[in-house]
Amino acid sequence: MPDERLPKGGPGRAYYEGPKGDFFLSELNVTADGRPVKLSGGTENYAKQWIGKGKPGALAALDGDLQTGWSVSGREGKASQAVWQFAAPLTAKTLKLRLDFSRHYSASLGRFRIAVTTSQAPRQGAGNPR
Repeated sequence: MPDERLPKGGPGRAYYEGPKGDFFLSELNVTADGRPVKLSGGTENYAKQWIGKGKPGALAALDGDLQTGWSVSGREGKASQAVWQFAAPLTAKTLKLRLDFSRHYSASLGRFRIAVTTSQAPRQGAGNPR
């Protein structure tokens, strides 16, 4: 989410390593009741194209490689969305998300929102998630 308090309006906190206001999400991990949760897919409304291995974007944040990931460089100050799907329906008392910004530690998210839905087809793109 953009925020005027972040470099170039965010949503990232990068201010000296990479484009100001960008982020680079290397990996996303989820645990439910202390057990790993498999994520089966991911999409985004925009991903910076990087030269190198792997396809950038939401799926790259699930590949186990800290050198690949999701970045929105070039869209600083604008809202960007990613949607990841659980491989199987989930019921749990506790849910923990771990966002890893290892490739560029100074390029974490400054402002973001997490939403969960039971919809089989969550809305992607502009607007609020269902």
